[in-house]
Amino acid sequence: MSNSARETLAFNWGKHEAQAVSDDINCISSSYRDLDHLLSLNADVYLRKRNKVVLSFLDGISSDKNNQNSLHKCLAIEHVYQLTCSNLVTPYSFVLNLMQYQATQSKLCINLNSKVHPCGAYKTVNNWLTNHGSIPLPFPKDNCIVVFDNDQIIGKSWYIKADNKVNASIVTSFCAVEFNSRLQFDKSLHPKVWFKYSDYKEKLAEIRNREGDVYSSVYDLHYMTVQTQLNDVIQNVYTEQKSSYQNGVFTDTIDKSALEMSHKDSITCVKCSTVYKKSKIKCDNCHANIRECNKRTIQEESTSFQNEHAQKKINITEKEFLFQKKTQNDSRVSHETDSTFQFRVLDPAALNPNSYDSVKLVLRKVGVEAGVET
Repeated sequence: MSNSARETLAFNWGKHEAQAVSDDINCISSSYRDLDHLLSLNADVYLRKRNKVVLSFLDGISSDKNNQNSLHKCLAIEHVYQLTCSNLVTPYSFVLNLMQYQATQSKLCINLNSKVHPCGAYKTVNNWLTNHGSIPLPFPKDNCIVVFDNDQIIGKSWYIKADNKVNASIVTSFCAVEFNSRLQFDKSLHPKVWFKYSDYKEKLAEIRNREGDVYSSVYDLHYMTVQTQLNDVIQNVYTEQKSSYQNGVFTDTIDKSALEMSHKDSITCVKCSTVYKKSKIKCDNCHANIRECNKRTIQEESTSFQNEHAQKKINITEKEFLFQKKTQNDSRVSHETDSTFQFRVLDPAALNPNSYDSVKLVLRKVGVEAGVET
């Protein structure tokens, strides 16, 4: 049979099997969503359920006569199926993509794989991980304290223009601390017994409007706190600068880096601090061998650093030994470390508690988690 006849036969054979392949695609297109199905995958069983004609063709061109390359055949038949359905997501390709994402944590890598493999893009992988995430812990039933804090990641932008936009990631995390107490069931401590909004309505309005004695005291406290922090920062900077004051000039790490870059193609005599070109060997002022002096100085500094590091290591070891000895002799340590508190991390929220309204939403989320009715 001539090559043209075989080409025509192969084309007609593929065209004839297209519908059967499409029917088989409908059977495996959604199987990747089932975690139990992925865990129970077996290459031989998987191949037996695929299109027999396509599988026989792969067996014919394969050099594996003992059927030991079942995984390769699974991937090959999935790629053949992708020619019929371009957005197909198959089980074995998806599992390999999922393993690669677990190893690299790269969104770009997953999207690149999806261009050439029937494994799904980053959105598909992310949705699968979200749907199969761990079951969140229930909210504590006993007396507890809930704390929350927000984490902000602001993207740096080098452009200065009107209506400039900057990427920001804001997440508020929640943590519940449970106590072994029955205070929640004491009705005399319920907020409706001792708290009345009408009593605090005027004070809250004054705080929001930045008026009244309460707001003035809070503002003064905030101003004093900020002033103290700024003074500490300025004092630290001044101390660092003062320690580097030499010959009427303040220097810092940036100045030192700039000086090293400027001396990259030069050499300095350690005796008289004269700068020469890098090829200079003998100093014109002190007539010393520049290279030998520099080499000797580096060796002395290295030896001094090693001795200092060894001394610090010995001191740390002695402190650890003394601490262990003290804890062994102190019988109260075991009792102090026993804690009856239980910490539970709740689901985060995409909120930033930087205003009254957003704080309301954060507190309402805590109420919803705790089952508190409005």
